[in-house]
Amino acid sequence: MTRLKSCVGKNAKFIVGVHKPEFKVKNLRNHDYFSSLGQLENGTVVDNAVNFPKGELHEPQADIIYEIANPFPFRGTTYINSAWADIKAKHPERIYISKPEPCSLFQNLKKMEGGQGSALKDQTHILGILPHPLLIALAQASTDPEELMALAQKSCKILFDSTIQADKYNKTPVGIGYKKDKLGKTVPDIHDHELFEVLVNNRYLPDDYKNILVLKPGVQGNNEITGEYLSEDGKTAEVGWRNPERFNQMGGIILHEGGLYSSTFRKKEFYCLDPETGRTNYVSDKLGGGAMIFADGLFYCWANNGELALVDADVSSARVISSFKISLGTGQFWAHPVIHNGRLYVHHGDAILCYDVAGKSN
Repeated sequence: MTRLKSCVGKNAKFIVGVHKPEFKVKNLRNHDYFSSLGQLENGTVVDNAVNFPKGELHEPQADIIYEIANPFPFRGTTYINSAWADIKAKHPERIYISKPEPCSLFQNLKKMEGGQGSALKDQTHILGILPHPLLIALAQASTDPEELMALAQKSCKILFDSTIQADKYNKTPVGIGYKKDKLGKTVPDIHDHELFEVLVNNRYLPDDYKNILVLKPGVQGNNEITGEYLSEDGKTAEVGWRNPERFNQMGGIILHEGGLYSSTFRKKEFYCLDPETGRTNYVSDKLGGGAMIFADGLFYCWANNGELALVDADVSSARVISSFKISLGTGQFWAHPVIHNGRLYVHHGDAILCYDVAGKSN
């Protein structure tokens, strides 16, 4: 049986493997194929002679390689070259994904038309004449919200708020269309699955569209909560109960003193289930759904509207002790909070906040 590995050891210490490669390579090449690759600006020829060394190769001290088993064992292992890591360790702020340059087919067509935008009178037509590989590339690279909304409407059937008088690019999306498949099952009416999958992972797709396409509870299928019983030998499991009324997407479920506690994504629902039957004990609308953790008998809940709350809950009720809203940072409020040595750490986009929850310091 393979032993599971993790970079998180006892007492929360970080574990890293260090490899110091040294190797020899026999030269079994029969012929050299020297040729010119090009030249410098001053006319000096650049050739490929370095690719055909003479004799055997010996590397006595190659770059050190760091081996990091990912925190969750099923996520595998990461290997990092020290030549990169040692430089970045001195300036960790330089480790980031660069913001992409503005990319918009629609905006460039407007420039071609002298800013008049006559080429954009029928945006659907423009996207309709593009080869499919270009549509996929545009869905991945575009930073133009208007363009991404047009692509979304091309990928699937989208329903809009009929009470708002506006063109289809300015209306508020309220849901997606559904249809019956050959077996009579209700499925989303997606016209182009590949385009849909690429598009919903574009960070510049407006939040209203992200919500109705992938985030709204149930839009990705039935996400009922189930309780499973493990066999005595630990080799099989079977579903003991189902609760299709409750939904959980990313906040996780916490078992504590006879109750299963969780919350509903994008709804003000904190709920408690009976772990034996799956029955709903209660649903509280006092705080929003999102990520939560448990420490020292209390729940620390971070809702997807940015509200951080301290909650005292049992199998019969939940009470919000205190709460406040986090405004510092950017993007969605999705990261799980972490408590370590009496401090609560919260990550929000480009900001990490630290709070004393032990009452020992400012």
